[in-house]
Amino acid sequence: MRNSVMGVVVGVAVLLAMAFAATTAAAVTIAPGGDITATSLGPVALTSEIATLHCSFTFTGSIATSGTINTRVGSITGGSIAGCEDGYTMQLLVGSGGPLRLISAAGSPITSVLLQIENIGIQFNFLGSPICLLAGTLGFRYTEGGLMVLLANTLTGDCGSYSMSTGTQFSLSPAQDIT
Repeated sequence: MRNSVMGVVVGVAVLLAMAFAATTAAAVTIAPGGDITATSLGPVALTSEIATLHCSFTFTGSIATSGTINTRVGSITGGSIAGCEDGYTMQLLVGSGGPLRLISAAGSPITSVLLQIENIGIQFNFLGSPICLLAGTLGFRYTEGGLMVLLANTLTGDCGSYSMSTGTQFSLSPAQDIT
């Protein structure tokens, strides 16, 4: 009896591993691809040990029409940060383009994907003067219909570590169908 239970457990584990491997190696189709804009639906909280600032974010860039897991599928080339309180302004720094990477896909058929924006920089300004520079990677869960949800993250720099509010929703335009 024990051997048959162990055989079932091993069999299920092998099937799950095979399903995961198939999902991670499969090509993902993204339509329509091209130029994209992701806009926060409300303010994003940037929180450190000593302060929390609320600002609206917009990212602009492009996305390919296909890709595979753990590959670059586009880039974030610009954007803006606006509506900050208390005299602060922030500037989004993406240099030569923050790579947009497809990390994983979930569901069969695919119902969501994890995306990362790498090498994002945020410069804090107070009354027009730069006071701090942060950098890091931002992760998002994207579901069809154009909704992106910000995942847990930490941006670090010369003024410490900040996290951006996990769960903040962004609207992706145009919405992308992922299969």
